Amino acid sequence: MTADPTPPFSSSEGRQADILKLLMELNSVYHNHKEQMALSIFGLEAAFFVGLFLLGSWPPDVMKMQRRPMVVIFVLVWVMFHLALRYQLRNRRLSAIIHAAYVDALLQTEDIQYEKSSHTYRPPHGFAQLIDLTLIPMRGALRSSDIALSHLADGSVISPATRQSFEFHLAKHQNDSAVSWTKYALPIEWLTTLGSMFLLLIALYRVTAIPV
Repeated sequence: MTADPTPPFSSSEGRQADILKLLMELNSVYHNHKEQMALSIFGLEAAFFVGLFLLGSWPPDVMKMQRRPMVVIFVLVWVMFHLALRYQLRNRRLSAIIHAAYVDALLQTEDIQYEKSSHTYRPPHGFAQLIDLTLIPMRGALRSSDIALSHLADGSVISPATRQSFEFHLAKHQNDSAVSWTKYALPIEWLTTLGSMFLLLIALYRVTAIPV
């Protein structure tokens, strides 16, 4: 007798709710981790530029350097900080969207018709995604691969109906992220990102202000 290749799943509503709660809790931990990492990186960046070079006196070795090498060093250091900051903030926003989808799927806040045509996420152009990842936040700039369910839920324990509900809400919140300036942690993204860019501008001004 041939075994059924289809993996079993629990059809109990209580069991499905428990699974969604667990996934939501795991995502909340991930969200908090990304937030802490982003703030830590921003703090280190501020300490580097403000503490060492902007407010205090210049170290003797730095004073002997020409302006061009100093500008190159400052820009390279800033790029490393800024890329790390953007990566953490972008993942923080993604986890906020996923968390909202879990909450809606768990609470069933609306009558879902599962209309794929009206809730299919269309990612923005690749250039917008690149800007979002490396420079400044861009609304809705998330790739389809960012929400692949293969790393969010195990099909052996999530029923098709539950997965379909989660997919619906996930696409809905991704679409919402493309039109909202205030949801999904975007305000703090803008503040820290612009703050990072402001630190670089002050550092470059400080370099140009050094007498030759």
